[in-house]
Amino acid sequence: MDQKSLIRSLPLLASMLGRKYGVTVQIGGNEAFTNGRCIQLPSLPAEGDMNLVNIVRSYTDHETAHIRFTDFSCLDDSVLPIEKHVWNIFEDWRVENCFAKLYPGSRHNFQWLIRHIFVSGKQELPDLPEVLVLNWLLLAVRSWEVPEVQSRVDAHAKAIDQVYPQLRFQLEGLLKIMRSNCPDSKAALVYAKKAVACMQQQCSMMESKPQDGMPEGIPFSFEEAKQRLKGVCDGSDVGVSDYPLDISSAAERVLEMASKSVTADGGVAVAVIGSKKTSPLAEDSMQAVERVTAGMQARFHSLMQTELLSRNRPARTGRIDWGRLYKLAINQQDIFYERSNGCGVDTAFHILLDSSGSMGSRIQFASAVSFAVVKALTVNGINVGVTTFPAITEGKSGVPSVRPLVRHGERLHTNLHVQARGTTPMTEALWWVLQQMSALSEQRKIVLIVSDGEPDDVAGTIKAIKKGRKYGVEFYGLGICAQEIKDVLPESSRVISTLEELPSAMFAMLRQSVCKRVA
Repeated sequence: MDQKSLIRSLPLLASMLGRKYGVTVQIGGNEAFTNGRCIQLPSLPAEGDMNLVNIVRSYTDHETAHIRFTDFSCLDDSVLPIEKHVWNIFEDWRVENCFAKLYPGSRHNFQWLIRHIFVSGKQELPDLPEVLVLNWLLLAVRSWEVPEVQSRVDAHAKAIDQVYPQLRFQLEGLLKIMRSNCPDSKAALVYAKKAVACMQQQCSMMESKPQDGMPEGIPFSFEEAKQRLKGVCDGSDVGVSDYPLDISSAAERVLEMASKSVTADGGVAVAVIGSKKTSPLAEDSMQAVERVTAGMQARFHSLMQTELLSRNRPARTGRIDWGRLYKLAINQQDIFYERSNGCGVDTAFHILLDSSGSMGSRIQFASAVSFAVVKALTVNGINVGVTTFPAITEGKSGVPSVRPLVRHGERLHTNLHVQARGTTPMTEALWWVLQQMSALSEQRKIVLIVSDGEPDDVAGTIKAIKKGRKYGVEFYGLGICAQEIKDVLPESSRVISTLEELPSAMFAMLRQSVCKRVA
């Protein structure tokens, strides 16, 4: 698959990051959040500009860092809202540093996100006193990684010193200790409680109103500065909704805004894995499959071949092979090298089986077709996978889902008979398959859709196929006693009504592909 295109493809990029870090990344809906086990991204455009690509990368890195390193059990009912907010500021910084030690490249992503959120945009001071203090804490911590933030830190510090004369010096001493020794989430909470204690102490020291009033440029009164900070430190929810956005919340807001902007045009959602009961194919189906596949296996070998790049070989012309220059001393002239292309089977093949309610009794035929194709391909050493849709997702009614029947690299089995039930979320299922294909190393990648009707979203399915082709994936369709497959794959699909028609249909489609690639 085209790596440059993959980087800009938000669904495939998110999937690649999830596999790299060992977490689940799902795409769909209109919210971005993490539940401690899975990272949920909203529906997004199939391709984004580099800002949106970087947001997805940075947000995924940040939330994965929390999944890996944050112990949320330390937050019990006794933790005040302001203590939790300060803890989150400290914990964000801590887990990002832990994560960057495992994945050094993520530090660049974190720094990009800090600049994007805290350096660009408006530089105004907050209108509320407690937000002024919290914002200074947030910016001070973020300036450790990105020095450009320091100018905003200084502006906040000047205002804080005019309102709370001793507070900043106490907090700076605390931050210095935390920066050198904050091993876990519990330690971050201890520092957060100490920071809130510093704020409480400052409030108790503000006994009388200054004679000269508040300095010029401060948008709140002395009494308001005292009461609001005291209120949040005592556990009041005063100002909680106005707290400054942390880096995660800011990224979530950007992603959700991007999702809303593509809602009318149809953002990309990706199916999730669900469950679906399977059973072995019937005996009469197996006998029919044996007869059909006997003649398919040998002919598939040539049709599945792809162009392979061989190793360098010595030559008398071409590019200089610097490691062979010693040949000149012994009067040999093969100091160059050349590359030649050969053919070999380096193909991944994925069957996407429609098992929606419209299949009815035809699902047994469709399952037998899928098994016959898989059996013929595996004999030729082709990496085959089979997935059916829709599936059942517990507690997630209406969420598009798939059920992998044979995963790539898994041994072939006969449990491919499934029950026909549900709608036809082919678009979301195709994006899920593309995510799986992007992880495979084979040069040639093929998706075969086996279906009897129209997808729920025809336009979305056509767009998914166009995007997949752009990434280098080939698409073919087999209509099961129905012509609707031609609506999404008009030039690379065939309709069959018996198993005996399968070989000629497959060969016709694949031979057409070979002719196009040769041309």
